[in-house]
Amino acid sequence: MLKLPSGTYESTFDDKNRVIIPAALRECYKGKLVVTQGNLLCVCVFLPEKWKEYQDKVQKAFDIKEIDYQQYKLIKHVQIYAAREDIEIDQKTGRIPIAPAVRNWAHLKDKKDCTIISTDECLEIWDTENYYDYLKTNWDFIQDAANKIGSLPSAGESKRKDA
Repeated sequence: MLKLPSGTYESTFDDKNRVIIPAALRECYKGKLVVTQGNLLCVCVFLPEKWKEYQDKVQKAFDIKEIDYQQYKLIKHVQIYAAREDIEIDQKTGRIPIAPAVRNWAHLKDKKDCTIISTDECLEIWDTENYYDYLKTNWDFIQDAANKIGSLPSAGESKRKDA
């Protein structure tokens, strides 16, 4: 299974609705890509094999009744049918086009700057302000999950364990 790098990057759109994929991600994101609306208010960019995995997960979730028919149809409508577009990255500039409808979905219509989150599955392209609002809105959930998992060790704690 392909392991994608994770991280947060700042980027920009040009006048032709193309976003620049950060240089650190271009080794993984090259050639043909799939662009669609995210299930959050963002744009998702998938490698073809990761897109196939996602489609298979949606189908399996419906087949084993993890999601009902309405959820299945809505996910397919929002992400798989309505907005999906196959594109190719410009290897020289690292730019990819984002259709106006998808930019509108993610509140990126009139924006120049954006935030790109690289996850295990895809790239998420967010309006920066919306991304941080999303985190703030969900901060209590994040803290609850962090408390259940436990905190990351600080540099001092990891040194003591190694000593």
